[in-house]
Amino acid sequence: MTIFIYNDGLVRLATQKYDSTQDYENAYIHLTNYSLNKDNKDFDEKKHKLRVKDILKGELTSVSSNGKTYKKHSSVIWSEIEQMVVKTMYTI
Repeated sequence: MTIFIYNDGLVRLATQKYDSTQDYENAYIHLTNYSLNKDNKDFDEKKHKLRVKDILKGELTSVSSNGKTYKKHSSVIWSEIEQMVVKTMYTI
């Protein structure tokens, strides 16, 4: 089996920040579907629809979550993506 991974996919983000105390009925917190989020007043295509190449173009990528900052080299992130794809294919 040969697996091809396209390195210029899309990253879609929810239009509202995730909050575990919110109920599950607020779809804007839990879902990233364009067809849903385009109707949200907070939707901004430049913030909620990004290209993978643009996000991982730097050598070091930083992400902040829960008051912590995580830094990873873009090559490490690509390696992790490849591992997830391979493991997913094994389950199929």
